[in-house]
Order: sequence, then structure tokens, then C-alpha cells
Amino acid sequence: MTAAADSRAGHALALVLVAMALLGAIASTAMIAALGQLRAAAVSGRVYEARTGARAALDRVLDLATGLPRSRVGDTATVLLNRGLGDHLATRVVDHRLGPEFHLLLGEARTSDGVGARLGRLVWWIDPASRVATHRAAIEAPAVRIAAGARVDTTSVLDPRRGVAACGHLPALAASPGPFFPASRPLPNPPVWGATEANSDLGRIRLGWLGPRLLRALADHAAVETVPLAAAGCTACWSGLVFHDGDAVISREHAGVLAVLGDLTFSAGANWSGLVLASGNVEVQRSATVRGLIRAGGTVALAPGSLVDGSACTALGSLANVGSLHRPVPLDARSWLMPVAAVPAPGRREEE
Repeated sequence: MTAAADSRAGHALALVLVAMALLGAIASTAMIAALGQLRAAAVSGRVYEARTGARAALDRVLDLATGLPRSRVGDTATVLLNRGLGDHLATRVVDHRLGPEFHLLLGEARTSDGVGARLGRLVWWIDPASRVATHRAAIEAPAVRIAAGARVDTTSVLDPRRGVAACGHLPALAASPGPFFPASRPLPNPPVWGATEANSDLGRIRLGWLGPRLLRALADHAAVETVPLAAAGCTACWSGLVFHDGDAVISREHAGVLAVLGDLTFSAGANWSGLVLASGNVEVQRSATVRGLIRAGGTVALAPGSLVDGSACTALGSLANVGSLHRPVPLDARSWLMPVAAVPAPGRREEE
């Protein structure tokens, strides 16, 4: 073999080695990229799993939570749910009370390898004392007609009644500004009464963030006169939430929260103890008595011999004894908060 041939063979071998080195580098880079993508996909999958777990925990609390809230404004959070899903995912929901009836529920989830997610939901959760404190008169309506011989008594609004304890010691009621009037006009503005831009269902009648659709679904009684309802003679005698879709007539003695989507008449001799809400007119006929608070979308007319005994404590008692209303109610779709900052440090105290 000649020297020239040896030289060409040497150059060819060098080129092959360079090519093999380049191919090896390309293969290594591709492998690293593929492994990185696999790791990213795995992390992304765990993040998705954590977010799904946090969302599921929140949904579970919103579906199943009952009772009045235990959290306090400015205090530590209250744990509503602490639940593991097998060995790979831990979830919990904590309640931060932002105001008397507004709460931030935080759903948290963490996988076994430390990937976490946190979602928040703003909710309304009834507080009976705070709800009653929004009333500034025994009768709130655009128009009130009190005939000669009819009475609206507000001299003992916070005093006890038959089967009802005094309530003036409660901070929400004790701190209510200004005097309590027999009647006021017009009705309070939203969100105490009337529709909001986000929820037109609250236009005709509302109880906090509960409109006709939810009141109908949560009612203990669907109609007023079809079943016997107890009087408020003892702590267990409340009838709960009575919802009537259409004009209604009360002719006997009842007690509870009464919500009527229409006109409401208390016939002669009738007696109602509790909170009364009506989207239309309310007529209190001769010798009829309403003990509690009235809020109506139309005219409230009192006939001679009728009585409205303004009692915040009776209204409070009726709300406090309607278990179906004691639950968190999500606000509209814009109430979701995601993502939320990282889970707090383990040293932070939270009330179980």
C-alpha cells in the first residue's frame, strides 16, 4: 500500500470517528431531552392530580357541610375536612372567615412526593345574629299602612318572649347602629334585599345569598296550610323554613321562617312567630298577630286590632332552628381563586 493510500485511510477513519462522536452527542442530547420531557410530564401529572384533589375536597365540603360556622373573623382557620386518598394523596379544607357571613374556603392537596396545590372558593354562610342585625325596623317595606287601632310594638325588641330567650347580649345585635323603628321605607339595598348583577334570582325575595330557587329546594315545608305547623312554645317547636310559591293565607298559629313568593295574608286570629319574608304585599287582618320581623317587596297593611310585635330575638330563634339553611353557599362563578399561594408552614396553628 502506498503512502498516499495510507493517508486517505487515516483521514477516512478520523471522519468516521468524528461522525460517531457527533451521533453519540446527538443521541445523548435527545435522551436527556426525552428524560426531561418525561420528568416534566410526570410533574405535570402530579400537579394535575393535586389540583384535582383540592377541587374534589372543596366540592365535598360544599355538598356535605352543615351547621353554623365555627370560625371567627381574624382568628385562626378552622379545618373542615382532613382526608387522605390512599397512600399517595392527602387533602384538607380550611375555613377563613372574612366577615360576618363571608368565608374563604381553601382546598389543599399534596401528593406523597411533595407536589401540592391549593384552590380557594368564596362562600356565603348564614350567621343568624348577623342576618337579624341587618333589620332596622319591625316592618321593612316600600309602603306601610297602619290603621287606627293597629299596633307595631318595638319597645322590647331584644327581650325574651314565650319560648324565646333574650338576645341583647349577642355582639352582632348589641352593636347594631341607631334605634329600631316600627316601620321603615324603602327596602334595604342589595345585598340585603334585591338582585345583584351576578344573580337576578335574588330580585323578588332573598335571605342573604338565598333566592327563591334555593329557598324552595331547602324548605322544610312546601306549602303553608297543607300540614300542621307547631307554635314557638318550646325550643323544639319551630317548623323550620316554610316556602310558598304563590299567594298564601295564614289562618292558624305557626312559628318559623316564612318565605312567600307572592302576596301574603294573615287572616283574623292568625298568629306567626319568626321571620316573615314576602315578595309582594302583606296584609295583617283584625286580631292577627305577627311576632318577629317582616320584610316585604310590596305594601304592608295592618287592619284595626292587629299587632306586629317587633322581636329580633324571635326572628333569631326561627333562623337558628332552620338546619337546612345552615350550610355554605358558593358565590357566583367568579368566586374561584386559583392558584393560591403555597401551603402555610407546618408551625402555623389552625383550629381543628
